[in-house]
Amino acid sequence: MLNDQIDISIIVPVFKAETFINRCVDSILAQSFSNFELILIDDGSPDRCPEICDEYSKKDKRIRVIHKTNAGVSAARNTGIKVAKGKWLMFCDSDDYVSSNWCEKMYNSAIMFPNSWIVSNIFSVDKNNNCHVLIEKNIESKDLDYKKVFDERISGAMWNKIFDRIKIINNKIQFDENMNVGEDVLFNVEYFEKCCNSITYIHEPLYFYNENLMSTLHSYHENWFLQHLQVFWIRLPLIKENQLNDYCDKWLCTFISMFDYTFDKRNTISFIKKMHYNQKMIKSKEFRFCLENATCKNENPLIINILNRHNYYVYWLFQKIVNLKKEVLGEKI
Repeated sequence: MLNDQIDISIIVPVFKAETFINRCVDSILAQSFSNFELILIDDGSPDRCPEICDEYSKKDKRIRVIHKTNAGVSAARNTGIKVAKGKWLMFCDSDDYVSSNWCEKMYNSAIMFPNSWIVSNIFSVDKNNNCHVLIEKNIESKDLDYKKVFDERISGAMWNKIFDRIKIINNKIQFDENMNVGEDVLFNVEYFEKCCNSITYIHEPLYFYNENLMSTLHSYHENWFLQHLQVFWIRLPLIKENQLNDYCDKWLCTFISMFDYTFDKRNTISFIKKMHYNQKMIKSKEFRFCLENATCKNENPLIINILNRHNYYVYWLFQKIVNLKKEVLGEKI
């Protein structure tokens, strides 16, 4: 039976996760911490997930199931927040699973540091079910700046954090349902800015992130570059002046990689339109901003010189010549 006060509400959006949902829910029910409610949001899943969720709710009174028409993960999470009763909120994706002390460790840290942004290490699980610790090195556990968490690739995710539900409500923080990329980053940045005065890092990996090749991050998306621009600007105010160069170095590398992404075989637009799209990308204020502020230490100086012309056609031609010479002569440039 639940106590009068529920300590944690765990929100799990469920969509096309029939293969993984049992593992996910079972890992949550096996928690060493028991005073939680599990809210399964069936986002109009077309497989057996709705029935599986209902079956679980009949077995454990801590589980609530909400069935809704498909509207995406942000809408599902917002629905979960609206109906949650716990003092604290935690999130899990339906194709992932958690360690048995996930709730206990996160909750204890939140109680000890109630005004801190609690962030834990994670396991990354490959297609062969091999687990790899995401962060191998030791980093400070208190008073970290945002850039450090960003560098370790644990700043944007929802599932390695715990949130004060009342603070979320009072500050009107919710997921932007119009964003396809970075909605979790925006949520985290808003929470960090409005509700926290420090960062508490838990070294122990508590969450098992499944590298599902069918997930959003591994699917093809139109306007991938334009969608990432929002994330670039969302994070920028949290980057200190002495960190700007390194921040731009990382984003410049990301932006350059997106040139090739435009030519993904799943992109059905014409070759000319792909070239125009990349030309628009290279002339964008975001790309220019990165070029102006990056050290470019990780990039070929010749390529940077070409990029500074803000002409993708010249860059494309240069890349073609380089690739041709590699094929014919085996040369490296």
